[in-house]
Amino acid sequence: MSIDWIFLTDPAFQGQTGAFAPLWLAVCHDFRGATHLRVTAGGEWGSQAPTVWGPDGDIASLGGGATLILAGAPLGALIGKVGGSSASLGPTPPPATGSPPPAALGQDQAFLIGGTCVFAVPAGARGPLFIGFNTIRRPLDIRTLTVLVEGATF
Repeated sequence: MSIDWIFLTDPAFQGQTGAFAPLWLAVCHDFRGATHLRVTAGGEWGSQAPTVWGPDGDIASLGGGATLILAGAPLGALIGKVGGSSASLGPTPPPATGSPPPAALGQDQAFLIGGTCVFAVPAGARGPLFIGFNTIRRPLDIRTLTVLVEGATF
């Protein structure tokens, strides 16, 4: 079975470079009825020189504690959420490291994107898809950032 993905961000979202202070940035406002999204990302960012992360963050930093937005995900990794506020950390505190993932993604709930992620759009969600970086330290230095969002119904 082949899945027909349609571009929801065409061309790919190109993020600003330089200092980045917000927690979240809206990259896709209209899911066009898609039940699933595929997000592909690339780039480099960091919090202090010489620290540089890519979409998958610093794998060696798992369990980074209080500086993480999403516990159990690598420091600096690209994270996302659907709906909610650009200033919200989410409806509930992130699960502790080692906790089983929820059965279904909820609105305004942070999740790991990394370099590539496919997920079911939360029931009733209208968007937007926000991206962020898994650290509460701000500002970050964005060197490059590209995010492509595709949607499909299955």
